[in-house]
Amino acid sequence: MLNFVLSLLIITSFVDSNPMSPQDLLEKIKPNFEMAENATQNQPELSDAHEKINDLSIAIASMSAAEKKLKTELQTLHSNLDELLNEAKNSEEKAKKAMVDSSRLADELRAEQDHAQTQEKLQKALANQIKNLQLRVEEVEAKLEQRRLAKCN
Repeated sequence: MLNFVLSLLIITSFVDSNPMSPQDLLEKIKPNFEMAENATQNQPELSDAHEKINDLSIAIASMSAAEKKLKTELQTLHSNLDELLNEAKNSEEKAKKAMVDSSRLADELRAEQDHAQTQEKLQKALANQIKNLQLRVEEVEAKLEQRRLAKCN
């Protein structure tokens, strides 16, 4: 209705300032009437469009919040991944060090076992020498005893 009143006001001011034939005047004013008529006919569509825009705005806001949350979670996951990678790297370095230590200890153990075997062999050899020397000492003592007995007789 407001558009109709405005159109009438425009027509009257137009007629007062420019004398025209009614047909020409109708042709000049016709687009304004059509626009006003389309606006009233499109009012429900416009309302629907506003409602859809509001719904889409809410959906966009919701999606933005979800995106922000996902980005935060992704950042947390990246942080956790970096931490796990550092822990894995440290564990790998410790494992390498443990392998080096284990190898060194195995070498030391072999060396000690070889040394112990050598010492055992030396001990057995020395024990044999001691037995041999004791036998010789006994033999010499027996000979000396025989000589002393022979000199005494």
